[in-house]
Amino acid sequence: MIPSLVRRFVWLVVLLAVEVLVARHVHLFGYATFHPIAYLLLTLRTNSSRIWAMLWAFGAGVVADAFFAMPGVLASAMTVGGIMQQPLCRALMPQDAADDEWPSFGSMG
Repeated sequence: MIPSLVRRFVWLVVLLAVEVLVARHVHLFGYATFHPIAYLLLTLRTNSSRIWAMLWAFGAGVVADAFFAMPGVLASAMTVGGIMQQPLCRALMPQDAADDEWPSFGSMG
């Protein structure tokens, strides 16, 4: 549990650095901004609880919102993403996959 938690915090710091230093300055057609911190939700195990996913999503969103001038927007969007993480991953993963499989580019098809 502890190594997984430490690895997730490292991912949070790395993705937050990428978002603040790179993605903040990239806008698609002048409006849409890429948020790589959402990848943190996709890497949660498929059998993790929905509360755990929502807490990680909200925490990551609040930390990312601290660096942007839009308080609460990314936190609310990430929380909705945390709610939808399990159904979305289960729909995209093959049906014969193990219940506790780590979502990755190879397993999502």
